[in-house]
Order: sequence, then structure tokens, then C-alpha cells
Amino acid sequence: MSKVRLELEIDIEALRDVIETSKDLNDNNELFVGLTEVYRAKKQVGDLLDQLLSLETDAKGLIKAKADALYGKGWQAIKGKGYKISQSGTGAVFNILPDAKPPKEFVVYKPTLDTKAIETHIKETGKLPRGIEYNLNRGTSLRVVVADNG
Repeated sequence: MSKVRLELEIDIEALRDVIETSKDLNDNNELFVGLTEVYRAKKQVGDLLDQLLSLETDAKGLIKAKADALYGKGWQAIKGKGYKISQSGTGAVFNILPDAKPPKEFVVYKPTLDTKAIETHIKETGKLPRGIEYNLNRGTSLRVVVADNG
């Protein structure tokens, strides 16, 4: 496929109205129809995004190969009217050698909590370990599954 077209129309207010005015959300066909429209569109947009990301990756690879051939591997920027393409390093600048222990002034340790160990401690003692509290800012996630056979 050499061209992609996406046409999408969803009545957002209608879905909101169905949710807000519903007396019961169980076995609610209007809710099901509205959610199906949203999740069908979400899938289409997701599929298109996957295609666009793949196209972007391919284009970047082709540009890099052509720029390396034209300007050498050390090129930093290519620019023209309305665009600029730059190349910079990614990832860690340095690595620790296998079986080596660098001096501690060159290493940063970032503490993280082991959730499974803490949960085990709570089960065994009935309380949190010293110096640890529950994260009161932790969010929640709602998962919606729509069986769309259309």
C-alpha cells in the first residue's frame, strides 16, 4: 500500500450522554455501541500509527545510509528549507567492564524498592518495613474490553 487514508467520525457527546444518563451500565446496548465505535477507531489509529512508525524508521535508515555515503559517518546535521536532520549518540557513554568493579566515586547507585519483598514482609509481620510508606499519589487504571466483530 503506497497511500494511507484515515476517515474518522465519533459522536463524543452522544457517548458521554449515554454514560451520564444510564440507570444501569450492565447489558447496556447503547453503551456497547458507543464503546465499540471508540475502540474500533482506536484500533484503526493504532494500526496506522504502527505503519507510520515503521515508515519513519525506514526513512531514517535510508537517510542515515545515504548521508553516511555522501558525508561520512561523522556527519552531524543536514538541513534545508523547512527541515533539519541531526545525528547524535544515544545510550550510555561508558560501560563497566565484565568482572570489573570501578572506583565508587565513578558509580551512581539509585535505590529502588522491591515490591515483592515488601509485600512478603507485610504478610509475615503485618506492617510496613521501617522507612517505607504507601505511595498516596499512585494512580489507577481502568481497562475496557469490547468484543467488536464488525
